[in-house]
Amino acid sequence: MEWDGFGGGVHTTTENKSKERGLSSELESPGWVASKLAKLDALLLVDELDVLSDTSDRHKIAELIKHLSDEGSPFKVLLVGIAETGADLTDGHPSVERCLRETRLSRMSEPELRQILDEGEKALGLKFTPQAKTRIITVSSGYPHFTHLLALKAAEDAIAEGRKEIGVVNIEAATRRAVDDSEGRLKRQYDEACRSYGTDEYHHIVCAAALLGSEEFTAAALREQYRILWGRNIDQNSLNNYFNRLVSDGDGTILRRIAKGVYRFNDPRMPSFVRIANMAVMNVEQ
Repeated sequence: MEWDGFGGGVHTTTENKSKERGLSSELESPGWVASKLAKLDALLLVDELDVLSDTSDRHKIAELIKHLSDEGSPFKVLLVGIAETGADLTDGHPSVERCLRETRLSRMSEPELRQILDEGEKALGLKFTPQAKTRIITVSSGYPHFTHLLALKAAEDAIAEGRKEIGVVNIEAATRRAVDDSEGRLKRQYDEACRSYGTDEYHHIVCAAALLGSEEFTAAALREQYRILWGRNIDQNSLNNYFNRLVSDGDGTILRRIAKGVYRFNDPRMPSFVRIANMAVMNVEQ
């Protein structure tokens, strides 16, 4: 750095700018970063890794873990995110899987979700009716994020209106704000899948899939759920045509093909989001 004696302040010299560019380049190198961290007995927490859309950045994190493992470093990296496997979080990096130890978290049980509501209403001096609690727990499908979100929006309305009780009708009234405030990636993927292309069938198929209640489902099960929900049939050829936009073998669409005729939502939280977004038109208690 150079000081301007005429009061112009501090200037960065060409040499220092070059050093800054060099440091920036080194920080982009997983090997260089690993060399600086290797002797540290510490833990790095990387939360919501699934939100990171740039696959090259995921690869760099995977490379960092591999370099640390190769050096026998005590430095640990904890990756947290929504995925089927650890390989999904690291974008399938081929040489890092042996360095990963996976811990799969199951969905919360109904009593656990109910406890969230019980504790919240005690803290706020509010009362959720039994039916309101059942509605929240049903659409949450084991994900506390949605339990917190729906209860929060309904409680905000109750406090603003000077009410002490929250019923089913209040939950339904709060859902639109809950959808708007939900995680952006879920909303974007849902909007892209259901955006109108001169037909509502994409929306109808996604809603039917969300009501199946299983992590994996067949085309036959989806067609039957479609008939129950919308009161009419959809043949396999028509379904396949819509699947051209809804299904892929990767994570670029709302549904993923995992075997011939077998599918699942790419994001396991999506069925809950779809139920919340369509609470007014879907029988969420079925």
